[in-house]
Amino acid sequence: MKQRIQLILIIGMIVAAARVAWIFYERHEESVAPTKQQAAALDPDFYVTPKKMYPYDLKTAKSEITKQPVWVKVGYAYGYFPYDRAIRHADLAHEAGKLLPLQKLEVKDVSTGTSAKDPGEKQVLAIFDQDG
Repeated sequence: MKQRIQLILIIGMIVAAARVAWIFYERHEESVAPTKQQAAALDPDFYVTPKKMYPYDLKTAKSEITKQPVWVKVGYAYGYFPYDRAIRHADLAHEAGKLLPLQKLEVKDVSTGTSAKDPGEKQVLAIFDQDG
């Protein structure tokens, strides 16, 4: 009887050791497999960090913003308005649409305009072409 119990315990320990060895083998294979795959090439645009601009008046805003493209960070949040170049006036009472996310803007000029809600308040306007 005593030998039978010992034999059953030894067989159980061998089965448990084999199961533990199999689990360790599977886990090792899972960790090795991803390193064999080649990483996908990332678009170089993902590495771009836009430079922050801190214009303190209209002249510096015009000189900084018109030199380089401006990218919209938050889409569908900012509206744009029609601008008449002949009379140099923006119709701030009627919104023409919303800027798209990650939309590239080539700013042509920077000027001021009166607010539609408060005529005594002036707003800084970035003038750009919607088509490019």
